[in-house]
Amino acid sequence: MKLNETILEVVRELRNTFEDEKATGNFTIEDGLIRLPNTFKNGMWIAITGSNFSDGIYMLAQNSEIAPFKLTNGSDEVLPVEQGESFNGAIYHLKLPPGFVKLAGDIMSWANDPINTPSAVTSESVVGFHSWSKATRQSGLPLGWQQVFSSKLSAFNRRMFSTIQI
Repeated sequence: MKLNETILEVVRELRNTFEDEKATGNFTIEDGLIRLPNTFKNGMWIAITGSNFSDGIYMLAQNSEIAPFKLTNGSDEVLPVEQGESFNGAIYHLKLPPGFVKLAGDIMSWANDPINTPSAVTSESVVGFHSWSKATRQSGLPLGWQQVFSSKLSAFNRRMFSTIQI
């Protein structure tokens, strides 16, 4: 899982997209690049809605002041876009607090660790050695990131019923 995918999952769970400004109109994405109004700046997190292939959350990056923005996953990796597209939609600036982005990175690291992959096996033992069991919910299901990070997520849990449908 990439950072932008984790942020998308977390804002959906919290129902809080931290939305700030919005630009609507016709946009074109080509080769992972998009032109945006000059109020959008390098390093901003955005949400794209209304497209056929590119709805989601991205971090903006640009090589120069005149170049269009690259859509990235929060690192230097430009996101592959299956095909270029033009669409009439909305681009939202998400005012993600630095602590929220760090927490999303922690969640991503936890979720990407194979030991945290949900499985039907909740305990193992080897004769003569040791046994262990995964922490589970009362239902017996393994803990998800929502439970593991619930105390840290509560700081950002405003339950804002966002207008962004991402």
